[in-house]
Amino acid sequence: MNLPKNTQERWLKQLKSSESTEQLTALAKIGRSFFRLHEVAGRRDEWGPIRTDGDTKLELSNSLKKSLIDKLSSHDPDVRGASALALANWDDTEVIKSISALLEDPQPDVRLSAIQAMERMKSPEFLDHLFETAENDCEELVQAHAISTIGKIISKENEEANDTSGAVYTSGPVSAHEDLERLTHIKNGDTSSYITFLADQTIEHLTS
Repeated sequence: MNLPKNTQERWLKQLKSSESTEQLTALAKIGRSFFRLHEVAGRRDEWGPIRTDGDTKLELSNSLKKSLIDKLSSHDPDVRGASALALANWDDTEVIKSISALLEDPQPDVRLSAIQAMERMKSPEFLDHLFETAENDCEELVQAHAISTIGKIISKENEEANDTSGAVYTSGPVSAHEDLERLTHIKNGDTSSYITFLADQTIEHLTS
C-alpha cells in the first residue's frame, strides 16, 4: 500500500518545522499509519504492523525514516517519544538499533514510548535490551512495561514457531530456556513486589 508522495512530502516539511506542535502533528499521523485492519485467510486479523507480503506492504520513504531517526535526538522529549512510535513502521536493523538506544533516554516517558514501539514491532532483536531495562531501570513503570513486552515478543515467536501454515516471519524460535531463566532472575532478585508479580505471571503464561 503506497501513501501518496505529496502526503509524505507534507510530513517531511512539518518535521523540519521549528515548531514542536507541527512536528508532533506529523509524528502522530505517521504513527497512525502503522495500523490497518486487514484480513488473513478469510478472518480479520488484529490491529498491527502491515506485513511485507505482496502489495500490502506500507511504503514509506527512506528520507522520512532518516528524518524520524534524527528526531530521536530532539531536545523535546515529546518529539523523541513520538518519533520512536512513528518508526515502528519500519522493521530494519537501523531502526531497531535506534529505538533500542532510546532505552537510555533520561526521560521515563521517552523510554516508555520506545518500549511501546518495540511492542508494536515485536522483533526478538529487542529482547536483550528489554531484559536489561527490566532488570536495571530506576522506574518501576518502565520495568513493568519491559516485562510485559518481553512476554508478548516471546509469545509471538512461540506461536510462529508452531505455525503449520508456513507463514513464518522470523529467523527462528526464541531460546525459551534462557529467557525463562532471565525472567526467573528478575522475579527472585527485584525488591518490588509488583515487578516480582509481573515476572511470575509472565513465566506462568509462557509455560502454561
